[in-house]
Amino acid sequence: MHTTRNRLIAAIGAVMATTALTITSLASPAAAAPLIMTRTARPAAVYEVAGQVTDPGPAYSDITPDGALIRFMASGGSHWSGALEGDTTYRGPGVFDPATGNADILLNETFTGTLASLGAGRLDCIDFLHQNADGSGALELWVIRGSGQLQGLHGHIHFSWSATNPDGSVDGTFQGILYRL
Repeated sequence: MHTTRNRLIAAIGAVMATTALTITSLASPAAAAPLIMTRTARPAAVYEVAGQVTDPGPAYSDITPDGALIRFMASGGSHWSGALEGDTTYRGPGVFDPATGNADILLNETFTGTLASLGAGRLDCIDFLHQNADGSGALELWVIRGSGQLQGLHGHIHFSWSATNPDGSVDGTFQGILYRL
């Protein structure tokens, strides 16, 4: 028990020392220049993005009952217009709850197109989509990598729609921030 207590005290001390170093670095940037040069959280460029999205709706495969839920794979693509102009492809596993009518899908998505203020390229993304029983929904997208003139971009974009059309398509909006370190 004495050893566990000593480890806990040492861990708390390390956190406090790191906190003190961080506060010192913020209060006196010149004193912490080596720390700031090795890792900075300040983006070199920030891009606010907003626009519209249209998606004809995904194709579903590997539909499998799993207790009270239904598991599936979804794949498809969408078109973005606005600050980001281009097309996407996506694929990922999902789960549908017949009791609530809600669905959740985790997607790998690739955008190919342009960022108006930067140029053309590709963005690789991870998405989490939630669709409500009434057809409304939202998607949270995280850009994990960019290539071409979009190389080095990261960020978060929020998509939302108020209904799913009778043919399964959705029309929605997006807004977010992309940044380059």
